Amino acid sequence: MEYTNEMLEEMQKRRKFNKQVALWLKKYVEEPQIPLSGSHIPTVIIDPETGEIVTSIKYNLKIYNRAERILHCLDNWNWDTYHKAKIMDLKRVNLCHDIHFCPNCKILETCKYIHKMSNIYKSMLSEGYHFYFLTLTVPSIHATDDDSLRLYVDKLCKNFSKLKVLYSSDKSNKNSFSKRSIDFDGGIRVLEITHNDKSGYHPHLHCIIASKNKIPAALLKPKYKAKYSRKRKKVDYKNEVECELAKIWTLIHYGCYRVSNYDNYIYDPRYTHPIIKGRKREDIKNLEVNFRELDPNGFKETFSYVVKSSEITSYPIFKQMYIALIGRHVRQAFGCMYDKKLDVSTAEFRKESLPPECIEETPESLFVHRMEELYTVWADYKKISRINTKMVSY
Repeated sequence: MEYTNEMLEEMQKRRKFNKQVALWLKKYVEEPQIPLSGSHIPTVIIDPETGEIVTSIKYNLKIYNRAERILHCLDNWNWDTYHKAKIMDLKRVNLCHDIHFCPNCKILETCKYIHKMSNIYKSMLSEGYHFYFLTLTVPSIHATDDDSLRLYVDKLCKNFSKLKVLYSSDKSNKNSFSKRSIDFDGGIRVLEITHNDKSGYHPHLHCIIASKNKIPAALLKPKYKAKYSRKRKKVDYKNEVECELAKIWTLIHYGCYRVSNYDNYIYDPRYTHPIIKGRKREDIKNLEVNFRELDPNGFKETFSYVVKSSEITSYPIFKQMYIALIGRHVRQAFGCMYDKKLDVSTAEFRKESLPPECIEETPESLFVHRMEELYTVWADYKKISRINTKMVSY
């Protein structure tokens, strides 16, 4: 891989967001914290003078260290430099590995996941599995309390577990959905949270679904007219599987899933509210579900960034996102894909051959502590990496 000057300059621009995140994290440390829902509750103590709840010194230090790692990500580069050939071979570079808020580490980790998943995908295809891409949405919310978004995401993930049971249990099991048109033999679900000032926070799930049973093409043919899509600037059409999943997912989200409700659910993707048992339910909205055969774009959509840096424009937005993601597994495999080794946190080393012009030259070890130097002082040098993961911890 070659690090062009343009690529390095773009990486440096993205680092500006790291500085802002570091400041926000340090501001968060200075605020009194309350215990959060879930298993990852920070240790708290009571201030003896004021009686206020404050986070423990140990927990504050952990957040402060995270801020420092994000701030100094990509500060130190170690190269083997071949001056005659004007080639720099990357040996090490420090990374913060913060996949939630560091733009550069997010891109790196996403690329590694797509690469690793592609190999697993090819292997499982040969075993007779069929793959599908599923997106599950819920209504956006305007968060009011510090943990509003966190609780909403908790509900989203729990509801997916319910859907998973309905579509993966044996059809004779009372906990399964016996009328389903697809089986979830396994897959990966990935959380994404978007934000805009008008609609607020929009958490949703992108999933890769693996199934031993191939869905007939007729069931995946879009034929039911839906709403106009402002994003795609055209009217959408839904297939039969999407209609089925939309009904199930809507009932689960609103806490009223029963087979009888499903049977009496008149679903029309053109309208906002469903008709159940002959009456319009104004308190329920038809939720958006997308389902199709997996294609190359499906990998990119599935492993897209958990949060988009461009949408985190203020401390309150960052705080909601940060609290929502504390201790959370944003990517989770299940079923037949649970035992697949999807961890990409460790670097893989595969040394390729050096360019021929370097063979006769003894390299000089070079440390660069200001990233700007790479595309200014060393602009005339070709910068390469012969390491699989492109960047590794320093």
